Amino acid sequence: MSALGDVMNWTRDQVVSRVPRADLDQRDPDYIRDQLPGTWLLASLYFRADVTGLERIPAEGPVLLVGNHSGGNVPPDTFVFTLAFCSYFGVERPFYQLAHNLVVSAPPLGWLRKFGTVAANHENARLALESGAALLVYPGGDYEVFRPSWERHRVDFGGRMGYVRLARDAGVPIVPVASVGGQESALYPQPRAMAGQTAADG
Repeated sequence: MSALGDVMNWTRDQVVSRVPRADLDQRDPDYIRDQLPGTWLLASLYFRADVTGLERIPAEGPVLLVGNHSGGNVPPDTFVFTLAFCSYFGVERPFYQLAHNLVVSAPPLGWLRKFGTVAANHENARLALESGAALLVYPGGDYEVFRPSWERHRVDFGGRMGYVRLARDAGVPIVPVASVGGQESALYPQPRAMAGQTAADG
C-alpha cells in the first residue's frame, strides 16, 4: 500500500507542477463573443441545454456560484452554464470557472482559459472574487462528477464546505446553481473514490 501511495503522490505532484499559473487576463471577451453562436448551437442540439433563473444572480459585482457537478469526463454543466452566463450578462462581465488540474493542464483544452477557466484552488478563487468577478465552483468536484448513475438526483459534495469560508472571507453572496441531466450522458456503474481536492474543500 505504501508503494501505491508513493506512486499516487508522485503522479499528483507531476500534474500539479504542470498546471499553468492562473492569469485572469487570459479570459478573452472577444474570443467568447466569436464562439458563442457555434457553441450555443452545439449545446442546444447535442446536450439539449436549457438554463433558467439567471435573473437571480446579482447583476454586478463579485458572487460565488456554487453548483453540483455531473457528467464524468465530459461534464456539460460548466460548458452550458458558461455560455448562458455570458449570453445573459454579456461577455464583458468578468466570470471565471474553477476546474480540475487535469483539465487546465491538458494542452488540447488550453482554449478553456480564454473562457475564464482556472485551476481549482483557494488562491485562484480568492483572486477571482477580489477582482470583482463572478466565480463558479463545484465543491463536489471529482468526487461528485463520477457518482453512480443511480445517484443522479443526489447532490453530494463529499463533506467539502470550503466554499462557505471562501464566500465569508471575501464578503460575497452565494448563489446555488442546480444542474440536472448531466449524469444521464453516460452510464456510471461504479462507486467513485475521492481523488483530490477542489478550492471548495474544507
